[in-house]
Amino acid sequence: MAFLQKMIPVTALILLLLFVLIVIFRRLSCRRTSTFKCPACGQVFRPSLMQLLFSVGSRKGQILYCPNCGEKNYLEQLEKEIPEKQENAAQ
Repeated sequence: MAFLQKMIPVTALILLLLFVLIVIFRRLSCRRTSTFKCPACGQVFRPSLMQLLFSVGSRKGQILYCPNCGEKNYLEQLEKEIPEKQENAAQ
């Protein structure tokens, strides 16, 4: 019984660390592929890792500060543009 009482906090700590690592990994993968456009000034930018880790949002958008004008807005992720060669081949 004493062994189980010692294992509960260790298991909780491991699960917490696993959760934090998953969140960091998801944000890193989002950082590599995401660009955002500020609605106030039109600046297109990639947020820093710290901005993504501590911002509120979803996979489609985040609440971020624009590095150009400093406005805090909900910014939706810009879609990747299809290169002209692929677009012409599809037609």
